[in-house]
Amino acid sequence: MLHTFIKREVTSFSNFSLPKLWFVLISCVLCFIYFSVKGPAQVISRYKKVLKSLSKVRTMTEAFRINAVDRGTIKMTAAIAELSIVDPVTFNTLKFDPATETLQSFAKRCATHITPEKKSIIEDMKAKCQLLPLLMKY
Repeated sequence: MLHTFIKREVTSFSNFSLPKLWFVLISCVLCFIYFSVKGPAQVISRYKKVLKSLSKVRTMTEAFRINAVDRGTIKMTAAIAELSIVDPVTFNTLKFDPATETLQSFAKRCATHITPEKKSIIEDMKAKCQLLPLLMKY
């Protein structure tokens, strides 16, 4: 992956040329732009990619590394994906407006719509590895 290449190139600083430095710099900027998530659909997609990777590797750390995403980022927006998986009807009633709301505030709004019944379903799904086993406060 790109982040592995950048890490390898930056650690070999002794044989660093100016064109190579520019390439690494531009790659970092493009990587940030490419992986930037703009809406709930992308949050759900990213969550499912990490979940799929988790079934193939041993630890959550490896799954996050493979998908080049931070654990805190997934945890911050996990309520969006969990609500969409457990209760799609309620999730579809919530509308995200990027002009007035951030993904974090939308995730908090989704968390308020997780009832104790839905929370128990989510905990059961986490135990069966159908959701990421993140500890959440709802």
